[in-house]
Amino acid sequence: RFGPYPITDQRIVEIDPRGKIVWSWLASEHFHEFGFNENEMDFLSHRSMPRSPSLLEINNMSPVGSNPHFLSGDMRFHPENIVIDSRGGNFMAIIDKATGSLAWRMGPSYPARHDYSKRQVSGKLPRDVDYISGQHDAHIIPSGLPGAGDLLVFDNQGAAGFEPVYRDFFSASRILEID
Repeated sequence: RFGPYPITDQRIVEIDPRGKIVWSWLASEHFHEFGFNENEMDFLSHRSMPRSPSLLEINNMSPVGSNPHFLSGDMRFHPENIVIDSRGGNFMAIIDKATGSLAWRMGPSYPARHDYSKRQVSGKLPRDVDYISGQHDAHIIPSGLPGAGDLLVFDNQGAAGFEPVYRDFFSASRILEID
């Protein structure tokens, strides 16, 4: 339970060819690592209607895979670590497979999350990430491809987060490549 409503947990399980569980990760055991601030925690504990029985809505996971960051010695990007994104929580993270802890995280707080005056409207590219909301399919671009090592994510800009980030009047989905 979180607040007045029951919630479902998020679990990643690796099973060998014989059906034996060889690795498992449970989101609730790492909730303190996701970066929610005091206001977000207060919103969660007092929400009146659950948007979803799954608080985080982790909708994607994939191995980091071969990448130039690991090849240059950055262990956060170990090929066996796991990239996840939380559509409901507006964050992306890399799970250190050896420890289960988060090795890297982006979000859930962004400069323009609830303050539209901080949204970047200039046409200058590349621009800083000002907000992400309701994203899907975060993954590291593998070695050998253009942008290798960058994070590629489909930012659906849906109403997500605690409390939700709502789209601009003329918003649309976008694909972000984040270095």
